[in-house]
Amino acid sequence: LLMMFAQFRRAQLRIGRVWTRGGDSLMLLWAVIVLLWMGLSFRSLLAPSAVGSLYGWLGETDKARAALTTAIATFPSDPTAYYSRGVIELRTFAPTRAIADFTEAIKRESANADAYLMRAAAYTSLGDTAAANDDISRCLELQPTWRDRVERTIADAGRTRGHTSK
Repeated sequence: LLMMFAQFRRAQLRIGRVWTRGGDSLMLLWAVIVLLWMGLSFRSLLAPSAVGSLYGWLGETDKARAALTTAIATFPSDPTAYYSRGVIELRTFAPTRAIADFTEAIKRESANADAYLMRAAAYTSLGDTAAANDDISRCLELQPTWRDRVERTIADAGRTRGHTSK
């Protein structure tokens, strides 16, 4: 996902400004085209949380949060919407809200290694190493090959420790 985001961001920086002069609708259309070109399935773009995720990838955190909140209200059993909103909350230095969203995603999909990893990052940014270690252990049980990814994610979260906004 991070690789896809990096590719999308590079493409957006190259030619995105020309396409986005028409506003949000053209920006979203451009994002969908690029994501389809990068191999994301059209079916996944139809998911209720897709618009919020697209706004998140574009850096429009307020719009992403609003779209994902609507997706959660409409489809409360969708773990992807909770996970995506948790990522937005963590990115905007709101780890307490991120933890709540990742916990909801885990309740709905207990084998969600990404949610465990990101919740561990949120706990790390709050300085709660015991809770972070529990989630890291569970993440590695689910995805034993993610050791390097876990180390990078937790190291990044450790650098943001104390930078909470909410």
